Amino acid sequence: ISSEVSWAINTEADWIEVTPNAGSSGEESISVSTLPNWSTKTRSALLDIYIGNEIMANILVKQEGVNLYTTKDEDLLFEALGGENKMHLESNISWMVLSKPNWITISPESGNKSTDLSISADNNTESIQRSGVVVIGKEGLSHTASFIVTQDGKYFSLNNESLAIGSTGGYLQVSMETNDEWSVKFSNPINWLSLSDSIGKKSASIRILAEDNPSVNPRS
Repeated sequence: ISSEVSWAINTEADWIEVTPNAGSSGEESISVSTLPNWSTKTRSALLDIYIGNEIMANILVKQEGVNLYTTKDEDLLFEALGGENKMHLESNISWMVLSKPNWITISPESGNKSTDLSISADNNTESIQRSGVVVIGKEGLSHTASFIVTQDGKYFSLNNESLAIGSTGGYLQVSMETNDEWSVKFSNPINWLSLSDSIGKKSASIRILAEDNPSVNPRS
């Protein structure tokens, strides 16, 4: 402030502090500080500069409200086997993960600015889909950011459960529909059958090679 006479500053806003709030002639720098604005709305107020009893100038002070939200509107979906997704959190306050499902891991779990969240889901060993809500906020603050996480359940089916082949042998094929890891083995040691694959992940087809049967008796 540059003035040839004494001056004073007044405001009706109780969330603003001006230091110094008065001065004499000459040049003076003032400091304007504010209390935290825990509302989501921007607030504003005027600083009235007085010379004597007359307002000679105004300074408009604006303070933004809390910004805390995720930039994705849709739910996060996970495969039954688990995996990782990303979510961007926009924030201008310190925050922490207030609640989440126990099968979800989030990194980082706290911060003080906008960041990308890494969200991981454990393997869902059940056949039932599961879901939950992740809530991010600040202790004592009513405004929060939240999103839903959903994970598929396991499923498994075979195109057939019984196969037959002629006595001269050959290839058989079994197709499976699944979103899980799988393994195949014979219930008893069998030296006339062999598998193209014995372990895998997700839907697949397996070829089974049967050798020639030299006996007149069927075998299984």
